[in-house]
Amino acid sequence: MHISEWLTQTAHHFFVGREKEMEQLRSWLFDPQWNLVHIHGYGGIGKTALIRVFSQRFFPSNTIYLSQEFQEREEFLSAVSGKLKEKEQGQHGVLLVLDSIERMKPIERWLREEWIPMLSTKIRVVTIDRQPLDREWVQEFGWGHLIRFMKVEPFSRVAISHYMSLQGIKEVTSQEAIERFSGGVPLALQEACKYWRNRGEGEALQQDQLIQSLLRSIISEQAFRDPWMLYTAALFWRFNEEWLKEVMEEHYDHSIFKQLCKFPFVTLAEEGWTIVPPLRRWILRDLIVRFPSKYVEFKKRALTVIQTSVASVPQHLQGHAVVEMIQLSGDEPVQEMCFIDRYLDLEERQVKETDLHLFKSDPIIATLWEVEPATVKVFWAQSQMMAYVVFVEFNEKIRRTLVGDPLLTDYIKTAPLREEEYLVYISEPHEPQTAGSILRYVFRQMVRRKIITVVTSVPSLAPIFRSLGFQDLIAYQHIFQIDLRERDWFEVFMERNHMRSPRPIDGQSFTILIKKLLTKYHFLEHELKLLQSFKDSTKQSHEVTELPLFLRQKIDQALQSMASSHKEDRLYSDLLTKTYLQKNDSHEGIAEELNISLSTYYRTTKKAIERLSAVMMSR
Repeated sequence: MHISEWLTQTAHHFFVGREKEMEQLRSWLFDPQWNLVHIHGYGGIGKTALIRVFSQRFFPSNTIYLSQEFQEREEFLSAVSGKLKEKEQGQHGVLLVLDSIERMKPIERWLREEWIPMLSTKIRVVTIDRQPLDREWVQEFGWGHLIRFMKVEPFSRVAISHYMSLQGIKEVTSQEAIERFSGGVPLALQEACKYWRNRGEGEALQQDQLIQSLLRSIISEQAFRDPWMLYTAALFWRFNEEWLKEVMEEHYDHSIFKQLCKFPFVTLAEEGWTIVPPLRRWILRDLIVRFPSKYVEFKKRALTVIQTSVASVPQHLQGHAVVEMIQLSGDEPVQEMCFIDRYLDLEERQVKETDLHLFKSDPIIATLWEVEPATVKVFWAQSQMMAYVVFVEFNEKIRRTLVGDPLLTDYIKTAPLREEEYLVYISEPHEPQTAGSILRYVFRQMVRRKIITVVTSVPSLAPIFRSLGFQDLIAYQHIFQIDLRERDWFEVFMERNHMRSPRPIDGQSFTILIKKLLTKYHFLEHELKLLQSFKDSTKQSHEVTELPLFLRQKIDQALQSMASSHKEDRLYSDLLTKTYLQKNDSHEGIAEELNISLSTYYRTTKKAIERLSAVMMSR
């Protein structure tokens, strides 16, 4: 066996989670009718790996693969012509792959209008890029019917689990940590597994070290000159050059911004540019852990930039800035639900008459559509309706239309009619992961000079609206309201931060909190409710995102202090370090190592946590 064969076998062995994509490619590229296939998706998602495995399986000796930059036609022809003549005689034709077609921009029009049309239909063409093909491709005469688009999505949980099993990762805690970190992105999953294999025996899987390792690798690979611009861009859900310039001030460099926009993990969005969610999450995490004061400083500047943006544009254009304001100011649950989702391409459109059969279980919506068709929006993904949202001025006509709705009947009958009141009615999403896209649409409607009345029976949405300053209308179930007629979102968040006055915590409650924190010591970043509880209970000025590093430092310092104290404190420190921080052994093993019985171990653990709590409260 040659080394090349061994490499191919290894690649196929670790290739998981793409069975549907492989079958779809086979269907398109073996169709008697010629078509061009365009594979797109952000950097690290596995586009190139997909086509390489496909070509090795179905065109093992008849694939031409090009990924370099071409400025001139002659360069391209020189690279491809000889290969085409050599391979065109194959029985199943030739697979021509143009990877990173954005790097061929100078000759793209020529490729589309002249060179590809002159090829034999035995040559099957696949293009690959971060973005779908430009509109010119679809609008060009004849091309619209011949292009097949495939967007490569993150791995499913089943595929993630399968990949980790192939890598020999069986321990549940490590599997959960790697899954959370990777977000289903193959590159992140590969790096996390590599880190897991290379770590020392018994060493905890430290997410922060993993993130730093991955970012160093990516930045080095891309020769990115200024990580600070990457950190600044990650503060925003959608960033633009003007915002980065204002936050970075004299450190801003236009040439680096241009480099950032070509970064594999950066994609063009409707409101600007965006860093894909998993990488954005890693970059923010790295900024918070390594440069917490810079994070706070940059975030304050970003909020000022957004506030200015909200005030300087017409009301109907404020939606994007409002979304950014909520993203920057919202609590961690808001971040988790609203700004980390898998359905970035959820289709949002008005309800059509052909959609009305979907509302058989909710005939009120069909009735509303007949009165005000533009007020009902549906959200689609994977060829099915994921949810619908109503956004409508809550005037007398709409009240009469909706008075039969069980969630609204009491409110309509008893609450007074008010000018500038708008109703937002949110259905339960078919897939929980779509909630982020749906809520961002709702946020875009929440501009100044409106009373927003939200109606939803989805339990997970209630804490989101409460955290944003909405009031529960206690007399009516499932209804939340905020008055923005005399204030904007910036003022709402300032008021909420000023009004928070957590009650002092007693020793017993603090001990309970410390025990929970010890139990989750290595995974505090994912324990948002626990962190918020600690912040509220202890009057912490730190932001929730800063607390994991802060708490680990405080716990470590307290344990070190106990380790240098009297004999009993030294035992407590040693026991807690082995049990919660190192986690190298079972309870029985630790008890044996400390030369105490198991029952004594459990009693001593309780006393040790109480002692640690007392030390931390005194500091």
